Amino acid sequence: MKSDGHKKACLVVKGFSQVEGLDFDQVFSPVVRFETVCLMLVLAALENWYITGLNVQSAYLYGKLDKEIYMEYICCYVIGTSLYSLVYNGGSSAGLIACTDSDWGSDPTSHLLQTGFYLKLGDGLISCTSHVQKTIVYSSTEAEYMALSNCTCQVTWIRSLLGELGYKLKAILICGDNQGSIFMASNPIMEPHSKHIDICYHGICESVAKGNMELFFIDGAENPADLLTTYHMRNSRSSEHN
Repeated sequence: MKSDGHKKACLVVKGFSQVEGLDFDQVFSPVVRFETVCLMLVLAALENWYITGLNVQSAYLYGKLDKEIYMEYICCYVIGTSLYSLVYNGGSSAGLIACTDSDWGSDPTSHLLQTGFYLKLGDGLISCTSHVQKTIVYSSTEAEYMALSNCTCQVTWIRSLLGELGYKLKAILICGDNQGSIFMASNPIMEPHSKHIDICYHGICESVAKGNMELFFIDGAENPADLLTTYHMRNSRSSEHN
């Protein structure tokens, strides 16, 4: 029973795993992923589908909050980007393309690297991310190798989702601007030179070997993923000088 008098039912999978007094009364509401929404929009453009409605409701709008929420940053972002838009080309035949990049050695304090990747379909963005890795690496090649691996995880998920929708995909193109990292991912014989890298980053080798991914070199000046790491590099240098 909600505070406004409305009744609410919830279907719980494996409800027997919940413990009374701990999480028995909790309701877990799934949240739609940004990539899923973008993917459905670009598929609508490519397949000439007609979308009648897209309604995503967030769970926090319906519950009482015991803490204050500040949304100044979000409001500023919305106002500042009100004239921007994502445009998907329904006539594009480029397919799904991914680009990766990293900024090894730019942070003089923690020496952690920033990696990012950029995925597009229908000539438009469907997914991008940029974050600091928790592991220190010893060369730019290893940094780019980890960036390729992170991108592979997202590409694998999107490939699986498109497969569930009935699409038969060939090898998905992943672009990087480091020849050494591409060689490492394509040749397992390089293992002695990368055995210190966490095993979770070696999934890229399996994806390439199975033919699910294909690696391609792209010049750094033409790599759109560079924007996801260059800002971090400039920001770090600016803070150092100040």
